[in-house]
Amino acid sequence: MNLYIRNTSAQPFIVNCRLPEMNKVYILELHPRRTETVRHLNSGQLEALIDHLAKFGGVDRKTLHGRIDDFQGLVYSLDKPISEEEVLAGYEAVADHQQDRAVRQATRAAVAAGTRQTTEHRAKSSEVELEQENGPAKKRARMKVAVDTSVNHSDALPV
Repeated sequence: MNLYIRNTSAQPFIVNCRLPEMNKVYILELHPRRTETVRHLNSGQLEALIDHLAKFGGVDRKTLHGRIDDFQGLVYSLDKPISEEEVLAGYEAVADHQQDRAVRQATRAAVAAGTRQTTEHRAKSSEVELEQENGPAKKRARMKVAVDTSVNHSDALPV
């Protein structure tokens, strides 16, 4: 049985793990935007490798089209190689995750800037604006976060 693993991110990824019935560490290099085929492993070893990939953000090809939180860019499949459409869906999920993370970081920065100032010099609101280019299509994502510093943000913001 073959295992197909696709790295949809732009970063190389190296898998190091111990598999059952192997005397040494199993090392697998996953190059950016390429599919690697894993052969010559028994079912127990494949299951251990899939569990290891899942710990580090790997998802099954079948779940790639839904909303994936904290997607790291690793996709695996036991039945067939991963298609280009699925790679694009994976890349979109990575870009969405990065944008969500940027929103959280910008919100934290705006709140921190507003609460660091003394009460007599505190601004009425803090504003952070981000602009990001996503992917090979160079889609632009613009975001503006405004925070009112007079509100207690520990209850109001999901940071």
